[in-house]
Amino acid sequence: ELRLLDEAHQKFLHDYATDVEIKMNEGINIGKEIGKAEGIEIGKAEVESRWKAHNIETAKKLRLVGMSLAQISEITGLSVDEINRLN
Repeated sequence: ELRLLDEAHQKFLHDYATDVEIKMNEGINIGKEIGKAEGIEIGKAEVESRWKAHNIETAKKLRLVGMSLAQISEITGLSVDEINRLN
């Protein structure tokens, strides 16, 4: 009877350790997915910011050479109002 109790206890410990490991791995995977998604969003925002800055600089140069606001808007994707506000 003592042997059966010991075997049951060992099985319980093994099952518990297995459950803990499974849950820990699930938590790690969830954390990786969240981190990946956040990284993608940060990357997108950075690219958009750099692209906007590039388009602003392009628009400034195109204004200097006398290109029309409509053409600058078409090329850069900036609105005519945005282009008018540039220095």
